[in-house]
Amino acid sequence: MRIQFTLLTILFNLLQLTAWSQVYKISLAKQTVELPGRHFYVSDIIDARISKNNIGWVQRGPVNSRREANLEKGFTPELTDFFNRNLPAQSNLPGVIVKILKFQVSEHTTAFSEFAKAEVAMDFIYQKDNQFYHLFRGIGVEKRYGLDVTAGHDDNIKTAIEQCLKQFSRESIEQHLAKANPATWADVSKDFLATLEAHDYPILTDSVMKKGIYESFLDFRNNKALPAHNLVIEKVNRTSKQLQNIYEVKPYLLEADGSKKPLKHIWGFSDGANLYIHHNKDYFLIDRDGNTFSFYGYGPVQTNTAAVVAGGVAGGMIGGAIAGAATQKATQAEYILDMMTGHILSVENAQVAITPTPVAEYPAKINIYWWDGAASAGALDIYVNDSLVHTIQPKSQVVLEWENMRTEMKICVKNQQEACFTFIPNFNKINYLACSVVTKGGANQPEIKPVIAKEGEFYVKKISYLQDKEKK
Repeated sequence: MRIQFTLLTILFNLLQLTAWSQVYKISLAKQTVELPGRHFYVSDIIDARISKNNIGWVQRGPVNSRREANLEKGFTPELTDFFNRNLPAQSNLPGVIVKILKFQVSEHTTAFSEFAKAEVAMDFIYQKDNQFYHLFRGIGVEKRYGLDVTAGHDDNIKTAIEQCLKQFSRESIEQHLAKANPATWADVSKDFLATLEAHDYPILTDSVMKKGIYESFLDFRNNKALPAHNLVIEKVNRTSKQLQNIYEVKPYLLEADGSKKPLKHIWGFSDGANLYIHHNKDYFLIDRDGNTFSFYGYGPVQTNTAAVVAGGVAGGMIGGAIAGAATQKATQAEYILDMMTGHILSVENAQVAITPTPVAEYPAKINIYWWDGAASAGALDIYVNDSLVHTIQPKSQVVLEWENMRTEMKICVKNQQEACFTFIPNFNKINYLACSVVTKGGANQPEIKPVIAKEGEFYVKKISYLQDKEKK
């Protein structure tokens, strides 16, 4: 059995080496995008990717060996043809420069599933005379599951690009320009690493680091931690020299009975002195150098397909899964956090990986409800960024939507007085805001505040129950 396992391993390694000598070509010639009412065309392309040797990798052959992937005509010519066909220049439309920060395909196989992914990040830049304006950064991610996912990379790339274009198209050039600052060509032509520069985000400028939990990257960037006074952390000791730079911890919430509740499904947390990030199911200490945040974590998680197949021969399907998983925490890598997008950059491998937070669904949903109070309290007008959008009564709810992940939303409730709450909504779950009117002492003062999901869901269900009861 040992001889059989060794021969299989040698065979798989030879197959992998042979596959790596070939490059898999992807063509976008048949891909079309739909952009109704478009108000621009692409006048130029800047390739600002860190690694320009390829656009990622695919898996081919009987053991899913990796092969480099590239665009059929070359990177810039292929994209130039794509944009010229789908967004042809017109005399009545302004041209924008598209700066490609990330353009990557990949395939992932476990013992039980396989999927292909395309990830695209691009900046939209407008030139007026000798001044350049950074208008918007679009992020596109597309996944596809199946038996032969390699054949669908062109579809995935098209969809990811289309997501970026549609995000940018939600506002006109004039609206984008109103929020943009002028820059020089030297500034806008920097590669992706050079764009990881300082911004005036609260986490960079606040003198106090708040102890608590960051549910999302935007919570971290805005230094808006949910209080967690019972937060405790334990350091994970690693003795391997290959993992010597990793500082891993296990965070818990200490319950009243002394039990420890593990922290799950969050972006990260702060203990009041240090910052920690959740990356690939583990938590790591973040170092800050000036305005750059970085950390050491485990190397990019990739299943060793040869190990899975060989392990499967030696020990069945379970043995294959264990053999593949055993290769996932053998190396370390340094990562840098992009403060604009929340992307994590693997420095050594020149890759950008989306954070563990699920891909945002557009638009974000904000549920404003009013439970406390009788009908005599009157009504409250709801304003979003100083524009009247709705009116709410006691024992009722209003659902709003928000599409811009980079712009704060100011929600005010008004009668003769007003109360406001400003934030960037979470795009991965419903945002709940509770409003009311304080009448003590004749104040008649509106209030609005965020509440946790469980509390919001509870009162929204009660309101829905009352509304259904009234209809009957």
